[in-house]
Amino acid sequence: MTPVVEAIIQLRGDGAGRQVPDARTAFVATMGGRLDNHSTLVLRRED
Repeated sequence: MTPVVEAIIQLRGDGAGRQVPDARTAFVATMGGRLDNHSTLVLRRED
């Protein structure tokens, strides 16, 4: 869950010292267990 939260923080512009300038799209990928389950999430900010 932490990578998803960080992606949302970046897209909202609330990342303070670790903020990616002008972040508009975030890609989150995870691998679990013995590489037998994977998930991806693409988030995009629309103004």
